[in-house]
Amino acid sequence: MTEADLPGPVTAKNAALLEMCLREAALAGKPLMERLVSSAQQVAGRPSVDATRRERLSHSMGLLRSLAVGLGERFPAHLNRAFSAKSKPVPAAAGLASLRFDQLELMNESQVEEKMELARALSSVSTEVEAKLKQLTALMSTVQGYKSIQPERNPLRPESYLDALIELFKQSEVGPDVRVEWLQCMGPDLGRALNDEYVRWITVLKTGGVKGASYALASGSAREVTAVGGSAGQSRHSEGLDPTPYADARLTVKQLRRLVMGEFDMRRDGDEGNPSMVPASGDRRQRGKAFENTIPAALETLEEMHQVEDAMQRLARRGGTTGAPAVQPHRGVEPEPVGDEGSDPSELARLATPELYARLRHESRSVGQVLGLEVVALMIENIVNDLRLLGPVREIVAMLESPLLRLVMLDQRFFSDKEHPARRLLDTIAARSAGYDSPDNPAFVAFCQPLRQAVQELVHVPIESTEPFALTLDLLVPIWNDLQQRERDQHAEAVKTLMHAEQRNIEAGAVGAHLRARPDAGDVPESVLAFASGPWAQVIAQVRVLAKLAEEDAPAAVPRLKKQANDYAALVGDLYWSVCPAKIGTETDRLLRLIPGLLNNLRAGLKTIEYPAKEANEFFDKLMTLHQRSLQKNAPSAQRSGWGELPPVSPARAERAETPADIESTNLWLAPAEAQSSGYLEDVGIDFSAVQEPPTQVMAYDESVHAGSQLAGFDAVVDHGTPGTPDLNAVESGGMVAMAMEPSMDASVLHQGDWVNMLRGGSASRAELIWVSPEQTMYMFTTTTGRNQSMSRGTLDRLIKQGHVQLLVPANVMDNALNAVTQTAMRNSMDADGIKPSE
Repeated sequence: MTEADLPGPVTAKNAALLEMCLREAALAGKPLMERLVSSAQQVAGRPSVDATRRERLSHSMGLLRSLAVGLGERFPAHLNRAFSAKSKPVPAAAGLASLRFDQLELMNESQVEEKMELARALSSVSTEVEAKLKQLTALMSTVQGYKSIQPERNPLRPESYLDALIELFKQSEVGPDVRVEWLQCMGPDLGRALNDEYVRWITVLKTGGVKGASYALASGSAREVTAVGGSAGQSRHSEGLDPTPYADARLTVKQLRRLVMGEFDMRRDGDEGNPSMVPASGDRRQRGKAFENTIPAALETLEEMHQVEDAMQRLARRGGTTGAPAVQPHRGVEPEPVGDEGSDPSELARLATPELYARLRHESRSVGQVLGLEVVALMIENIVNDLRLLGPVREIVAMLESPLLRLVMLDQRFFSDKEHPARRLLDTIAARSAGYDSPDNPAFVAFCQPLRQAVQELVHVPIESTEPFALTLDLLVPIWNDLQQRERDQHAEAVKTLMHAEQRNIEAGAVGAHLRARPDAGDVPESVLAFASGPWAQVIAQVRVLAKLAEEDAPAAVPRLKKQANDYAALVGDLYWSVCPAKIGTETDRLLRLIPGLLNNLRAGLKTIEYPAKEANEFFDKLMTLHQRSLQKNAPSAQRSGWGELPPVSPARAERAETPADIESTNLWLAPAEAQSSGYLEDVGIDFSAVQEPPTQVMAYDESVHAGSQLAGFDAVVDHGTPGTPDLNAVESGGMVAMAMEPSMDASVLHQGDWVNMLRGGSASRAELIWVSPEQTMYMFTTTTGRNQSMSRGTLDRLIKQGHVQLLVPANVMDNALNAVTQTAMRNSMDADGIKPSE
């Protein structure tokens, strides 16, 4: 995303113009509705040869006349809400006229028709207003503070009016059939009415001195999307083969819905087949259940990679060349039989994908088979063109097209059942590969090698049931889990270390507060108080935590550890006394006897927490200065004790002795060994100045997205990156979508299992949050190379605040591919009425 894509400051004049335009445009909703109602009545009154159509129109227009006044009164409020929503970037795929693959199962035919009518209306209106809309969008972008044209941020775009219109209709409590009739009759004049509105607002904005923004030039870093093994949108034809009765079958929304609903199951040659084999309508969900597991239990224990090939070869031999498919019936539902003229499964397994597609389409014996082939081809094409997946993964998915094409000829539950073995295989591949950001990553190579081998074997296995797909998944998952378990075992020790450190730090916080609040702490120099409440509190806390752990593991050691903790705590009284000359008075001899043992005990205690020698020596230098000052103030007594004449303490040295060391006192501290094993990143001393600002994404963190809902429409966001910064746009995210986190956020929005980009020094490293301490004071990530990286809550909050953390959200590759198929079906539906055979 370039600088021109980001909003700049908005002048008071432009803000006022924008507010006035939206307010007046909403108020204009009442006369606009009156105009649309009038035009709808005229369209409905035209002669029609279809008596049924005339009757339907008469009914719907009667309802429209009776509700017209209320519609006009409420339309401005609906427009106002739509304008407010459309001021934010909402991709077209997320609007009311859009349709997702997973929605098809939940919709009836009337609802599907309404979606299609909305899409037709949007297309028609957009064509009508195209020229004026471009001018208005350029002006609206300027008043919103953008230097370049932002079509998706124009609140007055046609989608706003259509969204408001359909919501108004729904509020009127009329059915989808009536809403479609209204929309069809209003549609012809809606484009003309909006064109008049746009001319009005163009004039207002230009009169107000607004100059239109210009289009941003695309960066040269934008990548051309190419498919693996073919170009996007390329159609396959059954060249050299006689056309089948279903050669002209075309994928439309209605037909796609029938495929998803399983309505093509058990039907062939255009008739309903045996009615006794078709479950009742209430059993539709049962038809969509997964197949029962048919994998022999012995195969679940496979561990060595070479057994993948052996297992698949045994499956191929077991399948042989039998003519009848081995699809497992489920809950009394019989599989669709293969036509007598079908090719041998073993022969099909040897065909290249283009030739296979042509052969299968030629041999199709039902509309469902033809459409199934088309959906699989489009779905694989979309996945292969999705550059968010790493190249090797896309190549492997391309290889899966052959077995999937052969599968849907036998079993179309693939489209209706998310738990179908083949669907689960695709989903698992996409989900498991999402954690890797580079094909050169050794961990990715270890993930990809057995996957490629298993899929290569699957390609050459005769497909007569779902068993090869289930077996492939059952072979791969244990291998991948074993790789993950090895990583978890490596992280376990680091987690144990951090758990101990957190317990010690919590205890040290309480100890430090107590040591600062002691009655004898009033005259103690701040440097000594900071030491006592910081490092020395850690020493006491360390022994106390060990004592608690020993209560279960080594009870005999508990008394010794408790005594040691008490001795360390009692030592603080001597430390405080030794640096307060007024309290020492004439007890110089006691001080002289105390100092050697005090220093030795302090040094011994600091070793128990591996306190760095450099920091320790700095403190002891200050402590010796304070002791020297105490002795000098009682010089006669010191000299009598054999010290001789004491050199004076310089003012500068005395000042340094009073100053605390620049260390964390009671917040969070790890011993060097603890920090090394857990990859601990300290708060102190981190220089973030070298970090270049990452390219800003349009879409910020959204809790609903994070909770698991789809990141709908992010594909529409184009980010060309910024020169000199890591290229972090979606196409390079390895199955993940990068989302900018707002500076107001903190570590609380992250949860275990989340993936992030850590941006430091002009580069990015992908990491998974694998552990959050019980008190949420420590966070541990692991990078894709297996390196631990832990940090305190304070450090993570700082990184987020400074924009150096991006949340990565799974791209839902499979869902996106099927949604793209649905959009293709919508376009086909708008072009024609769809297929004719068996309609």
